[in-house]
Amino acid sequence: MDMLCVMFPEARFMKTKRGRFEFALLIQQCMLRKGIVLPRLLESEPNDEKSLSEIILDLKETFRIMEKLQRHYGERSNYKQICDALEVVIMILDSDYFTDDNLEAAYDHNLNVLIMPRLIARRINDKLRGRKFQDVEHLIEEGVGKITKRHTDIANKGHVCPFGVHSECCVEKEINSEFNRLREGQPEVFKEVSYNYEFICPADCPVKDICTINPIEDRHSVLKHNMISKFTNKRYLKIYLERFAANEQIFGYYKGIIEIIKLFGSNQTASQNHLYILNTCRNLKRKVSLKGTVY
Repeated sequence: MDMLCVMFPEARFMKTKRGRFEFALLIQQCMLRKGIVLPRLLESEPNDEKSLSEIILDLKETFRIMEKLQRHYGERSNYKQICDALEVVIMILDSDYFTDDNLEAAYDHNLNVLIMPRLIARRINDKLRGRKFQDVEHLIEEGVGKITKRHTDIANKGHVCPFGVHSECCVEKEINSEFNRLREGQPEVFKEVSYNYEFICPADCPVKDICTINPIEDRHSVLKHNMISKFTNKRYLKIYLERFAANEQIFGYYKGIIEIIKLFGSNQTASQNHLYILNTCRNLKRKVSLKGTVY
């Protein structure tokens, strides 16, 4: 059952960072490498799973306005560089955006994106929290009854078992599923494929009797498979981790310790204008920090 806020009809009843359900809007922030925040979008969606399409359209409109202002009031003459900005940048997003809808939107708009796969994000979080799911000695000490796919690590074109064995081969199979039928007539990279991996286990494997991971089957679209393969390259993972650290300054400036922005407005337009003012103030401070002047 949907709930409606009479005072603010555009708001969505969603779970906030406070841990409880409230009427709120979802903010989509975007920051350039130098720390400049672009005008951002307020959405009525409860999460980021289908947000990228709207974000891309909003960014294109922002760059169109920037190019128009530059023509009338600026001193630069290379307008094409502003218009083509989205074609040369890499947009880096966290694992909340790792969905087929967002990857398809990036493909349709010919945008180069780097989205952290949820599976790899989960592996990184496990290691940071001291959960040794991929450590064979730890698994033996804990007396784990069964070795499953959860205990493998992601590697280039496959998986690595706790004993360090890399999957030898990959068989790709087409799937006759509802997911693929809904994408009939669309690019092949949108469709879901079954990826099957096999291991050649050594005779001295200490967990051979309780291992159930051979073979492993992954089912996801070609777009997701390509993105997962990217993140097995340490170069892309390094780029993402650098972005994550830099992005935290936006959250600290806008949201504070409770990660909630309180906007003063009785409708979405007023709240969006309030957000524009916050962005302008933040960018002025950042420009003074970078150049010593706001000009």
